[in-house]
Amino acid sequence: MAFSSLSRFAFVMSLGFIVIGGVAMAHAPTAGPAQAAALHSYQIKFSFEKPDGKRKITMTVVQSTSTTEAQRQVKDFYHKVNIITIKRL
Repeated sequence: MAFSSLSRFAFVMSLGFIVIGGVAMAHAPTAGPAQAAALHSYQIKFSFEKPDGKRKITMTVVQSTSTTEAQRQVKDFYHKVNIITIKRL
């Protein structure tokens, strides 16, 4: 008789731990997406080659996470770019 009540007690306790653990996991904070890098505005003065072969100096403002990425954006949009200055706004 003692064995039966002891095994019933162990069963109820283990079932209780499983239920409590499940509830705790359901309410636990989950890891969210990685925090996005902050965007900054960069004013870039550069020269580029126009289709007629002449060079033109111009300035633009881009939104980017770094100066390297800002330069990449300008170089992807214009042909034969030479960066003159970069200023974070």
